[in-house]
Amino acid sequence: MVGADQRSHVALRHCPANGRTLELLPLTGPGAVLTEVQGRMPGPAYTREGLADLINSIAELGLLHPVGVERLGGSQEAVSHRLVVGERRLSALRMGATLYPNHPNFASVPALVCPGPLTETERRRWQLAENLAREKLQPGELAAALLLQRCAMLTDNLTAAGVAVEASITRDPDPIGRLNHLEALRHDSGRPDLAVAWRDVLQRLGLEMTPRRASALVAAFKALPRQLSTDLDTHQVALATRAVLARGTGGQAALAMDLWQAVKDKGRPELITAVAREHARQPTLAVDEVVALVERPHPPRLPASAAGVARQTGTENPAAALDHSLLENTITAMRHLVAQLRRGATPADQFATGSLRMLATEINRLLPRPAEATS
Repeated sequence: MVGADQRSHVALRHCPANGRTLELLPLTGPGAVLTEVQGRMPGPAYTREGLADLINSIAELGLLHPVGVERLGGSQEAVSHRLVVGERRLSALRMGATLYPNHPNFASVPALVCPGPLTETERRRWQLAENLAREKLQPGELAAALLLQRCAMLTDNLTAAGVAVEASITRDPDPIGRLNHLEALRHDSGRPDLAVAWRDVLQRLGLEMTPRRASALVAAFKALPRQLSTDLDTHQVALATRAVLARGTGGQAALAMDLWQAVKDKGRPELITAVAREHARQPTLAVDEVVALVERPHPPRLPASAAGVARQTGTENPAAALDHSLLENTITAMRHLVAQLRRGATPADQFATGSLRMLATEINRLLPRPAEATS
């Protein structure tokens, strides 16, 4: 998370046109900021309760981070402003004005104004740049942002080639539906050269991500219902877990929702990976039966040869089995850690490095050794 001053710097840097100004715009009436769909799904963050903290902050300190708008229209009388970034902030200002009609902090909208009209690509790039500066996006949020950026670039390509793109397509709130419509237009135009690859999207945004990972993010996003993807973001569920859930349910949206709801009802969302895998192994079991099976303590699974040796020598370990969900989550986290280390990433400080080495040594020491073959 970065501070308001740093976020404003990011907004200034990514405002894609010269002549930008910081202004106080009217909240209502001529010259007020107009809003269009920004590709964000409805959620609790936009309810009165979800905006309460932001409204209180504005009442106390004012809006510390201006919204971003583009100025449209030629003459001063016909000028209008279209919101580019800051949908939640503008919602808080509007709601605050109804709650505190005479409060000066809700009388106008602090805005960074860029001359318009901006292209779809410029708008999406500005939105994603601000989101990345504000906080680390969750997989579902990042997948939607990547899809919208790809849509923006494809829209620009089609328009430049003389292919008409209806406004209803560019305003479709579903990024997958929007991309499908645009790809259909590209296909009908007979212009394969207008296609936009993930490599081009990532390069335009300046993101340090491989095209393969971008493709995996979007694949998981497509395979799961939007409501589920948003809820997984709220619980900070990793991409690898989403991929397991998508594969384990065979793309059945209702089943994926049922599995997720079942582990949430138990207060054990961390079980979702194990539950999805267990259901894939035993698809005839009811959802509740799968969850109960995963929650049950599991004995350690030894290879047949090792189990035979243990029975013959009387060295079977009578200790309790490791918690199944803990083991699943630890293995997943360690795989991600190893993958990052292979790419050259390093821990933030020497203490973290030392802790990792100590833990790895201790795990290696405590894990049971496989029985050695005898001649």
